[in-house]
Amino acid sequence: MLRLQILLLDLGLLVSLYVGWRIVRGAGAGLRLTRGPLVPWVTVAVSLYAVGVWTFLQPMAMRGMVH
Repeated sequence: MLRLQILLLDLGLLVSLYVGWRIVRGAGAGLRLTRGPLVPWVTVAVSLYAVGVWTFLQPMAMRGMVH
């Protein structure tokens, strides 16, 4: 089950990165200017991915607990 969950997170990360890239490219930025506006999008997507993987690696009793 864990492999399936992480696989779905992987797919979500790839789709998010692709959508972000398409939005930045569609905004008229040239090839060299694509990296700058894309950095915040990539940072948020990778951070959410890391939190998702970390959450799935927690024991079931600990998920959703905030200390």
